Amino acid sequence: MKYTKDKGITRVDSSKTHGWFVRIYRAPKLAFSKFFSDGVYGGLDPAYDIAVKFRDVADEALPNTNFLRYVTTTSKHSSTGFLGITKTRSKNRNGTVSPVFSVSWQDENGKQHISSFSINLHGEEKALEMAIEFRKQKDDEKLKRHHVEAIDLDTAKEMLERKWRELVASFEFSNA
Repeated sequence: MKYTKDKGITRVDSSKTHGWFVRIYRAPKLAFSKFFSDGVYGGLDPAYDIAVKFRDVADEALPNTNFLRYVTTTSKHSSTGFLGITKTRSKNRNGTVSPVFSVSWQDENGKQHISSFSINLHGEEKALEMAIEFRKQKDDEKLKRHHVEAIDLDTAKEMLERKWRELVASFEFSNA
């Protein structure tokens, strides 16, 4: 069947609207969309074909920044306010339990790791400072693996939105 479940392409058929809806997801909570109407693009098949072509061009043209959701400094969901850093307890080699700041991070293969910074050993303020610095170091390593400079999320979104507008304008013009 020609219309299999294509990633990012959805069929829309309502009382007055018929066509293909293309969505491209980039960066956290950032989606781009374009609708290809059957009426404008010459019917169901031609509209589908152009939607697939557009999706492929857009997917290649927009750098994949989805990993940025894991490279951010703060989080309202974290007990410490910092993404990947939690205050918890750890069992020592001698069996006693002591408070620590745990830092979770992923290596280049996507494997999850946890490092801890002892509050008893360093004091709460210093242990948190060390955990934050360690997490920043791991985030910087991840950015380097993706060949991206450390930029904030708003800058990334701005850059992607600009590229999207340019892409839509050039695509419309070249296919008019």
